[in-house]
Amino acid sequence: MSFLLINFNENPDDIFSKFRQEKFPYPNLYSFDKTLGYKHKPNIEFNKVIYTSTTNFSYSMPYTNRIISASNINLFSSVLYTTDAYGRRISPQKTGKKTILLFGCSYIFGEELNNNETINYYLSEITDYEIHNYAVSGYGTQQMLGILDEENFTIEEVNQSVYALYFYIPEHIRRVIGDMQTYNLWG
Repeated sequence: MSFLLINFNENPDDIFSKFRQEKFPYPNLYSFDKTLGYKHKPNIEFNKVIYTSTTNFSYSMPYTNRIISASNINLFSSVLYTTDAYGRRISPQKTGKKTILLFGCSYIFGEELNNNETINYYLSEITDYEIHNYAVSGYGTQQMLGILDEENFTIEEVNQSVYALYFYIPEHIRRVIGDMQTYNLWG
């Protein structure tokens, strides 16, 4: 069982800062938000280092009889996350009268993908729409509704034709109802 003791006389940013030190590994990427819980910081470039370790690796090369195997492999790579003035994942800029808004979790944000490998990047490349990616790792339907309800949201989205896409995964239901598996994972 986990408990979080909150002193309501403290600054919310201080509370979130203490919580983040234990639970969030990327304090330079997120900031506290009283409605959403956390959100991306605006105007940042964040370089995430990805570390993968395996003790045994074996790969059968297609169309050959060769097998590659190794032990104790450590792989490192890094990806660049960039956000705009509203904390959205950047897309190639287009000025038009049509916009697609993307909502969802890490899949739509493009977790562990560079800026030019995300769904918003590819949508921007193949359409004449501006693409605004509001997705954040760990978000679900409640955060999408929270974003739509924010005061400055209508200021951000002023184009004549705006389409919103929400990408759903079954885990989003668990995030909404707050089941213990999700609570123990995040809390």
